[in-house]
Amino acid sequence: MGENALPQKVGVVLSGGGAAGVSHVGFLKVLEENNIPIDYITGTSMGSVVAAMYASGYTPDQMHEILTSDRFQQIATGFYQDKNSFYFKQDDPDASFFNFDMSVKGEVNGLIPTNFVSPVALDYFMLSFFSQAEAAANYDFDSLMIPFRCVASDVYNKKSVLFRKGNLTEATRASATYPFYITPIKVDGNLLFDGGIYNNFPSDIMYEDFFPDIIIGNNVGFVASPPEDNDLISQLQAMVVIPTEYTAICENGVVVSPDMSDIGTFGFTKVKESYERGYNATKDTIATILQLIERRVTDEEIATKRKAFQAKFKPLIFDDIEITGLKKQQKKYVERSLIPRKKIVTFDVMKDRYFKVFSDDKIKSIYPKTRYDDTTGAFDVLLDIRREEDLKIGIGGVFASKPVTTGLITAKYNFLSFFSSSIAAKYYFGRFYNSLTLKGRFDIPSVVPFFVEPEFTNNKYDYFRSQNTFFTEDRPSYFVSSEVFGRLSFGIPISNKGKIKLGWTYGKLEDEYYQNRFFSKGDTSDLTKIYFNSPYIKYERSTLVDKMYPNSGTYTLLEASAVSAEERHLPGSTSLTDTYFSAQHDWLQLHFSYLNYYKRKGMLRLGFVGEAYYSTQPLYNNYFASIARARSFKPTTESNYLFLESFRANQFLSAGQQVLINMTKNLELRLEGYVFQPYRQILRQEDNTAAYGKAWEKRFIVGSANVVIRTPIGPIGIGGNYYHNLPEVSDESRTPVTFFFHFGYALFNNRALH
Repeated sequence: MGENALPQKVGVVLSGGGAAGVSHVGFLKVLEENNIPIDYITGTSMGSVVAAMYASGYTPDQMHEILTSDRFQQIATGFYQDKNSFYFKQDDPDASFFNFDMSVKGEVNGLIPTNFVSPVALDYFMLSFFSQAEAAANYDFDSLMIPFRCVASDVYNKKSVLFRKGNLTEATRASATYPFYITPIKVDGNLLFDGGIYNNFPSDIMYEDFFPDIIIGNNVGFVASPPEDNDLISQLQAMVVIPTEYTAICENGVVVSPDMSDIGTFGFTKVKESYERGYNATKDTIATILQLIERRVTDEEIATKRKAFQAKFKPLIFDDIEITGLKKQQKKYVERSLIPRKKIVTFDVMKDRYFKVFSDDKIKSIYPKTRYDDTTGAFDVLLDIRREEDLKIGIGGVFASKPVTTGLITAKYNFLSFFSSSIAAKYYFGRFYNSLTLKGRFDIPSVVPFFVEPEFTNNKYDYFRSQNTFFTEDRPSYFVSSEVFGRLSFGIPISNKGKIKLGWTYGKLEDEYYQNRFFSKGDTSDLTKIYFNSPYIKYERSTLVDKMYPNSGTYTLLEASAVSAEERHLPGSTSLTDTYFSAQHDWLQLHFSYLNYYKRKGMLRLGFVGEAYYSTQPLYNNYFASIARARSFKPTTESNYLFLESFRANQFLSAGQQVLINMTKNLELRLEGYVFQPYRQILRQEDNTAAYGKAWEKRFIVGSANVVIRTPIGPIGIGGNYYHNLPEVSDESRTPVTFFFHFGYALFNNRALH
């Protein structure tokens, strides 16, 4: 601070403004181009992030590259799909709309979200910016390359909080925590929010702490308009934001004010435009600034100052962890997940493991900081972790124009100790589909993490009760299919987006049906029972961004299983035989499925779908038993509810093309076409037995056109489907076109064999 005696000390003040705050980078770029000295810098909210980056030694060009990147835009808007997100930890998708937590005291949480954007990627993003700089400054903001200040807001005590020292990552994160947008953090026991609530242009802090001769500011803050009755953001701003004076305070000062009226606080898709406006507005004002400031610094002087500061940076490596918010045994689980062998790990390795820990559904939030340890020459990781409540309840389902409406209730009880575990139940109920799954999962942390997953499932599909509105022969006259099975699986990750599961399934399949359509109430149905056991191995890799209507990413499935089964057939009154039948069958199954959105950006997106299935499963005692247990091809939402015999085979190939038109962020037109090619079609004989047709003789086509509306609860789908060349709709009395409306998710519990 002794340098204060030198002439014309210049302080720079950067306002808050969200996405508009990227204009500060253009502002700083013009100052450097014109050799304007910057001796002190302060900021609020996004202004604090830019100011801290500059004080840490980043050049305006480096900041421009970072803050206008697609990666930053995705992080800031909550759509960042980091390569480190851990598919291995993700549970099987279900039809839930929303979930809420219940504590052991019976308190319900989570019905109203406290943030719209997950801060996990943002927090680690900021940690990478500032960890080395704050350590080089010995956690004193006066010792950064440029002395720095920022402010946050303590809304409980209704006051502004000034940061002069401490953890730079924490200070800027607190300053930029816009209410309800990202989760607030606690500093010294107080919950802090965006500094712009009480001081959006900290020129007063600049003047009081540094007393510069000249203050130059860049203001992209707003003057709040009266709240609107249909605008929640304007109402929140009116309630909590105190009006700010956007002036330089001191006698010698200039404030640049770029026009950001059309770039909102959350308009992060316009960050490049924000930068340009800041740059141009400062160029227009630079003559006034040059007249006011006589002192200059050369490019060489600035570069030398940066180099000298960055020479103090220590390698960003980690050797110890300090955890708050968890019990002793829970801390051990996290420690073993992050540094399993107590060895020094690099920043990239720690990043990978950090995201894996957060991917665990027992972890609700995690906030990282670092602290340099002089004795070890490495950084310690400081993690504030909040675990999920013990009990999580989910509600969901699908409401449809056909009688296939299905509800869903889920319950999951979490344990977090030396390892992560859970017990879950999912119950689907409706006319078409009823199912109960009980599943446990035990995650074991190690150098190669793995899980053990026992499961019990009872599925029932009632095609008879789900009468179709548009053509009647998409189902048998009477068919009820049930399956009860137990399964034990083991899983390991394959990279961050893939996993391998292997295990064993044992169960019973039951199919009730009539062998012709002319039956009376007095008739009895045929019953085919199949008792089986099946070892299997499955590889999955997914980067899809939505569980039902994705428009970006890829999905790959490779699956192999061996099945040993006993078939038992009890004939009913419509059977041509009254003889009980049993037989032993053994077969292999191979399945490959692939989805790739090869054009995944912009208004028009394109996806390719491919599937191949090969099974040595034999034909059963009669045609219907054989077709019921052949694998079905279900490419569209509606086809999940139809029993189309032509789309069932023991060996087939299929391919499809998806054309997606994103009319708005939440409104999408989906055009899909698929070709289904069975190797040999399963045909009904006159005596109701089954036989194979000629190889590659027939193929079948499905077309679909849907408008999808994405709502905060679930998707709405409205559209039609076209079924070509099906014998079920081949005569003139029936139409190959159907219409289908649904709200929610057409997702089900796992099947026994496929």
